[in-house]
Amino acid sequence: MTARTPAGSLIKKSTHFALALAVFVLTANAPAHAASLDEVIGGITTQVSNFLRSKNESSISIGAFDGPPTTGTGRKIASDIKRHLEESGLTITDNALEANFELRGEFRQNLDGPFPIVALTVKLFDSNGAEVTSFRDRFRESTQTIRQEARDNLDSVAQARSQAAEETAGETTAQTPSENTDEPTSPETTTGESNSTQQASPAVVIKDDEAPIDVSADVEKLTSPTVDVTRQVEQALGEGATLPESDAEISRELRQKAIAARDKALLAALAKPKFHLDGESIVAADETSPFRIEILARPANGSEYLPVTIQDKSGLAFAPLQEGELYAVRIYNDADFDVGVELLIDGLNTLEFSEQPGFKETGKWVIRAHSSGTIKGYHVNNETVDAFQIAARPTGPVQDRLANPDRIGTVLAGFHVAWPEDQTPPLVARILGQSRNLLTIRGPRIEAPSDTVERVFCKTAVAFVGVRYLNPKPD
Repeated sequence: MTARTPAGSLIKKSTHFALALAVFVLTANAPAHAASLDEVIGGITTQVSNFLRSKNESSISIGAFDGPPTTGTGRKIASDIKRHLEESGLTITDNALEANFELRGEFRQNLDGPFPIVALTVKLFDSNGAEVTSFRDRFRESTQTIRQEARDNLDSVAQARSQAAEETAGETTAQTPSENTDEPTSPETTTGESNSTQQASPAVVIKDDEAPIDVSADVEKLTSPTVDVTRQVEQALGEGATLPESDAEISRELRQKAIAARDKALLAALAKPKFHLDGESIVAADETSPFRIEILARPANGSEYLPVTIQDKSGLAFAPLQEGELYAVRIYNDADFDVGVELLIDGLNTLEFSEQPGFKETGKWVIRAHSSGTIKGYHVNNETVDAFQIAARPTGPVQDRLANPDRIGTVLAGFHVAWPEDQTPPLVARILGQSRNLLTIRGPRIEAPSDTVERVFCKTAVAFVGVRYLNPKPD
């Protein structure tokens, strides 16, 4: 996408450059539909609105949307549902005693297929705490098509990759007679990845009461991985690989190999989380990755931001932030190209409240090659931000926008390759590109100058770095 963006930097307008990951790898003759979080939540909103109006109800409370304890992003799902329901004219109350119905849910990571998906379950409860089974039946019926399309999508991708691996393994070069010997020479063969890693996966179980989400960007935001896929993609292409001058000439098979490598790395990162620590405070996916982040904190009445010592919690980076502290996120880019960083706090984009036209829609900060930038809060304009602050209860626009926080809070930086519009994109962008608790609130408004630049962004991220923090219960 082309955008103007702050350089600490920011973003103004956008045009899509890359397709969704799951759709991209399918054969041209058999396109499949990928379900986004927004689409699934839109369906939930319709079902809830229709049900409540059939009962002459106009208000509802939203409970927790629990996921794996490592994700900390159930708050994003609840917040998006809250926004959709309010836009439909319903009143959302934080007090379950003030509403006759409460919506709750849960989600899980499904890592059994060729790429990860998130499966969401939603249930409605009455004031007695009993589940409304008629709503459950409606939900199952309304999401039936999405489930089938997700199964078809998974099968198509697995089969296409298996077929591509078989075709690659079958390619041979002409025999070359050896010199000074009468013995025959075995033909050289060019092989791809082992077939064992590319065979169609066993049927992925998607339960009848689940709504699968398989748009890659949404899955990544909900699972908050720490992974850098650039090396895996480059290895899949081969050492010293070059691409045709025209992106239209890049073969489907080559794109499939690259995106299969990306998916494999992402699946591994979710199945067994790990990170690399530079010193005591700088987090990266591994020691070779050029993309890193650092959490800095200062007391509410202090003046200096200092690095926070990161702890390892079962392979996840954990920052022990304390109530009342302001904090900042320093982002390092040691790559040879610029990156657009989508910085999410508890699933909320840090450009969500920007007053600059277009910045919210594009949602990325530009960090130039071999440089770093420090983001101290939610962008307001190129002179000020509303500081990131840890507090027991939210205030201001964040309180209006977000549902109750999860036990675990998340800071997630997604790195997207970026380049000036008149320059050639880096290789990795071309191949992945076209065809009740402590929580972070908007703190005081502070000065934080940033520049505006124009860049083109690859929609598919090449790296993610996530840091968790604890949300203790409020008094």
